[in-house]
Amino acid sequence: MNWSFFGEPVVQLILATAALMILAVMGIYVLQKLKGQIRDQSGQPPDWLAEFRQLREKGIITEEEYEAIRENLAGQIRRRTGGSEDSK
Repeated sequence: MNWSFFGEPVVQLILATAALMILAVMGIYVLQKLKGQIRDQSGQPPDWLAEFRQLREKGIITEEEYEAIRENLAGQIRRRTGGSEDSK
């Protein structure tokens, strides 16, 4: 078989473009996977609330600080779930 056509500039351009497209698709896939892992590791507001509760129990934050954080997180949860600010 004659493989000399791989030396043609047009064929090399097509192969290079195909290789770049494959690398781009692989890069997008990897970035999406990493984004999902980062999102999973960041936790959710209920997880944060448990951590802040521990800080309050250890005396690192005050009861007032804890309540302010709790209200803030509750508002975030309501916004994420589409709940209204008035419903408690």
